[in-house]
Amino acid sequence: MFKQHPNVIVLRGILVAVCLAVLGGCGSAASISTATKAAASVPATPATPSGLSATAGNAVATLTWTASSGATSYNVKRATISGGPYTQLAAPTSTGYKDSAVTNGTAYYYVVSSLDETGESANSAEASATPKAPSSGPPAVPTNLQATAGNAEASLTWSANATSYHVKRATTSGGPYTQVAAPTSTSYTDTALANGTTYFYVVSALTSAGESANSAQASAAPVAPPPSIPATPTGQVATPGNADVVLNWSASSGATSYHVKRATTSGGPTRRSAHRPRPPIQTHRSPTARPTTTSSPLSTRSVRVPTLPRSVQCRLSPILRLRPLELGPT
Repeated sequence: MFKQHPNVIVLRGILVAVCLAVLGGCGSAASISTATKAAASVPATPATPSGLSATAGNAVATLTWTASSGATSYNVKRATISGGPYTQLAAPTSTGYKDSAVTNGTAYYYVVSSLDETGESANSAEASATPKAPSSGPPAVPTNLQATAGNAEASLTWSANATSYHVKRATTSGGPYTQVAAPTSTSYTDTALANGTTYFYVVSALTSAGESANSAQASAAPVAPPPSIPATPTGQVATPGNADVVLNWSASSGATSYHVKRATTSGGPTRRSAHRPRPPIQTHRSPTARPTTTSSPLSTRSVRVPTLPRSVQCRLSPILRLRPLELGPT
């Protein structure tokens, strides 16, 4: 038969190797594509719940959290050690759970995971709560009650630690008292009172556990403020006449009358003269004084001081010094 040439045999070997390599590559690509499609077809698990909070009560811990999109239910898990291990307690479909299987004074640690048809999410961040029993009785009685009188009012302060207070008042020492206010701070001002009347006060404290007994009594008698002294008259002007002096000044706001005073020595009669008896200071009330105008209650006032000896010098506060004029016959 035919005798094969050595070069032909080598060429055939090369072709066979190339075909095997191509076929092997095609198989690997197909495997990779198949694996990718399979991975893409697996749905993702729901998002992890967020915003978990735990609120302690009396033998209860109340949990709330933010819903996870697509979740159909949740797993609530608890531990008595921070970080776990956790034990599942419930699988609620809402975003809240009340754990009543707890002991007051024990700290509990909670996590929550979300579930849907694809599976379960990772655990949420941890939250903790320590249930406790309510206080055993009403709050302590307020102390150091002080009542300070004002104008038609009384200001009260006291020391206490409660959520609110009852302020009670009487017009007789020891009561009976009537509640007048329920402030949440440790002070209160009682207004619209009658000046000159003594008021007696007590205060009680309140919490969810009840009301305390009344405090020790304090009292206050409101008083009106004293009337203010009118302003000193200003603008004094003294005009000398024949055996008299005419005085003018600016009205003082609120003044109802005036005293006109005279001396022959600046500053008043502090000592008597050795060579001539000094006349005493004379005070004249102002019913004889009349405003020089009627347009304003603050108009200038005027008064005539009669019968001054022509030989006597007169000084009027603060700096007026006048001598009556001696007029000749007309």
